[in-house]
Amino acid sequence: MTGDIDRAISLTQTFYPTVLEKNEPIYFRLRARKFVEMMRMCADGASPATKSIDSPDTDRMAIDNDSQQDDDEDEEIDDEVHMTDVTPSQPTSTKFVIEDDSEEEIIEDDDSIANTKRQRREATLLAEALAYGQQLQEDYRDDPREEVKRVLQESFSLLAYTDPRGSVVGHLLEESGRREVAEDLNSAILGIF
Repeated sequence: MTGDIDRAISLTQTFYPTVLEKNEPIYFRLRARKFVEMMRMCADGASPATKSIDSPDTDRMAIDNDSQQDDDEDEEIDDEVHMTDVTPSQPTSTKFVIEDDSEEEIIEDDDSIANTKRQRREATLLAEALAYGQQLQEDYRDDPREEVKRVLQESFSLLAYTDPRGSVVGHLLEESGRREVAEDLNSAILGIF
């Protein structure tokens, strides 16, 4: 159980097309669980798809490649300076290169780059969760079932906390919630045979 609700819905619709049509409450719970899983990714600060792409090793390789490219550009600039007139005909920009390769500064730069990437990733995840939550709210706005209203209210309350895991609704992010929905879906699939 990885929490990939889109895949669960897609596979169910492909292999058991009538299950979700006949069991709308399960379909609703799957969709509500998708929102919770999105909030779980926000709380964890990463999604499974982005962890491997934005790993520290990848960041270091990108930084090393940028450094190599900057060194190559510096050599080209040095060659051009020696071959040209000292009076520029057009405005130029000056590039200062500090020749201090201490490990401490490199680590600090790596940390700030990684921190910026992490913040962007978290902001993107949160924006996606908000957009999905708004669509979910719109789809079930007029639903008369109290259970639907309760589940939506409880799920959306995760947005109110900077640390959803430590909040009063943190239990929603636990894996047991996945299991409950998965068991209900499996029971519905087995019920068609």
